[in-house]
Amino acid sequence: MNLDTREPVVQTLGVLETAALLRELTAGLITLTDFDEALLALVRVTRDAVAGVRWCGFTALRAGEPAGVAASDERLAGLDDLRHGPDSPAMSAIRRREMILAADLAGERRWPAWTARARDLGVRGVISAPVDIDDQVIGAINLYAAAPDVLTPQHQLIAMLLAEHAGLLLAAVRDRGRSSPSPVNGTPHSCTTGWWTRPSA
Repeated sequence: MNLDTREPVVQTLGVLETAALLRELTAGLITLTDFDEALLALVRVTRDAVAGVRWCGFTALRAGEPAGVAASDERLAGLDDLRHGPDSPAMSAIRRREMILAADLAGERRWPAWTARARDLGVRGVISAPVDIDDQVIGAINLYAAAPDVLTPQHQLIAMLLAEHAGLLLAAVRDRGRSSPSPVNGTPHSCTTGWWTRPSA
């Protein structure tokens, strides 16, 4: 599809807006010591800042096993949770170490069970980008659109820059908080527009 010929749905972010997003993320995460709180801040800021992105989630793996999810909307937390099945855009991004785009889920065949759940929740497009944090924790940041063909090459560039920046910030959070007590397993933590769940051991 030629993106230049379709009717614009959203105004994509330019260089200044992308820089502003990265600055806001840095300001929001620079003093945090709690990894779960940092993930919630990451998905909330991204959801609010990126035009055309209705929801944002994060899928985390520790030592190759699901380590929890963070979501800007509690309803969609299951889409980022690998306990519901390993076939998802997030897992594809992590496995292949590359960005995954599904601009229109209506014709998507790569993750049939996941796509059915996503469409039932109103998701029509997704970008998942792998995030390298440290030698124990990796993940993927997931950008969701509520309409098809909203996610453009500009969004892919934003996701790439966001993933690289988030990896550095989250690594620093883990370094600062290694000796801090962890939340009780399985206990959800919520902030204004965020949701975190950690799988039981």
